[in-house]
Amino acid sequence: MREATLEGVHGIGPRAIEPLALIALASSRARAERLAAIDLLGTLDHPVAAGQLMDQAERSPEPWLRARCVAALEGTRHDRLVPRLLLRLLLRLRDEGDPATRTALASTLAAFHNYEAAAEEAWRSNRAGNLPQPQPSAALRLEVWRLVQAPSEHSQYALARLGPWAAREIAEALGDADAAIRAHVARTLAAMGPRATDAGPALLRALADPEIAILAAEALGRVGHPPAVPALLERTAREAPHELRVAATLALGRTGLPEASARIHALFADPSEPQELRRAAATALVLLDEGDVTVDFLLAAMDGDSDIALETWLVRGAKQGRAGFASVLRAWRAIEGPPGITLDAALEQELRAERAALLAGRVDALRGRD
Repeated sequence: MREATLEGVHGIGPRAIEPLALIALASSRARAERLAAIDLLGTLDHPVAAGQLMDQAERSPEPWLRARCVAALEGTRHDRLVPRLLLRLLLRLRDEGDPATRTALASTLAAFHNYEAAAEEAWRSNRAGNLPQPQPSAALRLEVWRLVQAPSEHSQYALARLGPWAAREIAEALGDADAAIRAHVARTLAAMGPRATDAGPALLRALADPEIAILAAEALGRVGHPPAVPALLERTAREAPHELRVAATLALGRTGLPEASARIHALFADPSEPQELRRAAATALVLLDEGDVTVDFLLAAMDGDSDIALETWLVRGAKQGRAGFASVLRAWRAIEGPPGITLDAALEQELRAERAALLAGRVDALRGRD
């Protein structure tokens, strides 16, 4: 490998790919040689070379090799290749457990203009910085539309981790003739959260679509679109379908806007309303930082949704510096099952009961009633 200069490899061209790949995979070769082979594959910027690197980033049992293959892809600029690599890298980021490889994935994703996923990973690695906004190529836009037209968990995962430009692109499909595609897009925009704020107007229009209205309401809450508040309030009326009322109530809480407070309080306080709707209203009040009045109700219910709402109440109180919240939150989170064990329904219920008992004994002090 010492004799294999960069100029020499480029002179050979694609014929160098197979021997370089064989060296990179040969566990009997010195690591320095294998690293050099990987780096040289990256400099070729050739679809076959990039495919070899991506295959090993996904399949190799050696973490250092996965990390180096990902890093070698950072220089890829082949317009027809980058979109497919980008989506495979996003899926790799989801499944990768090695910290060094995750950091390499973040760096390469940044180079490929998927700055949101990269920024998140950089933050986890304490390397957050200002990342520029992308100018997506025609090839990347085409790949996005291919994923829009093929609803699946994988395509939703990849689309949801793209930047704001993707939200603007895919929101157009909320008017697609196929209800499955419209639902796929609404779920994707909900998963994008605040990065999809530009899709707010399209989601607001989708509230009038009975086939995806519930998903549109959920997405509006997670995206954050203040002009949607009046329409969401209308969907909490008794005449609206129950599931839509629940989704609209939760969405109003997630907007964080006080205009919804009075209506949500009324829903929560009305004993004639369905229990599920009152629980949604309680969760919404927690999200509006008005959750003190809901704690007794949530403790009495204490199912999975109530458990999440109560922990959210504790988290928000701790962040606000309210007395006692941080210590109770630590104790709450310490109540968990054995590590590495999937909890069955009985054990989950037992743990919820233990958390409920913990909070019930301290709730009055937390609310300042002692």
